[in-house]
Amino acid sequence: MFYVNQFLSLRILDYKQPAYIHVLESIGMNTFRKNFGAALRQIRKRKNLNQDVVAERAGLSVPISDIERGVANPKLDTIAALAKGVDVDVQELFNFATRTLTPDEVRQRIADSLATYDDKTIETIYYKILNIVAK
Repeated sequence: MFYVNQFLSLRILDYKQPAYIHVLESIGMNTFRKNFGAALRQIRKRKNLNQDVVAERAGLSVPISDIERGVANPKLDTIAALAKGVDVDVQELFNFATRTLTPDEVRQRIADSLATYDDKTIETIYYKILNIVAK
């Protein structure tokens, strides 16, 4: 199984700042939004809810698809309303450390990571993966 482990590697040195500030600094805002959206989508699907039902329960007049895709940057009151819409505590929406990634999410993250490397490095990574899988 694959797990998102950003929280596990955090070193929270300044206890005056909220923990989410350290998460944002550690993983970046785009990744943070995508993780939040993925967590919301996973919880919604686990509870067999569609996006319209969640939006209605949350009292939101805007679609939540942009939030789930990590495109929108929801405000705190919207996050609280979404938690109510899927009937969970707000903190569960931020529990990325124990969220299991789908195979498609794993593939996408690998592709996103590889996009930052040059061709020679990608080739080296490829051969290392082959060695790991062969064992």
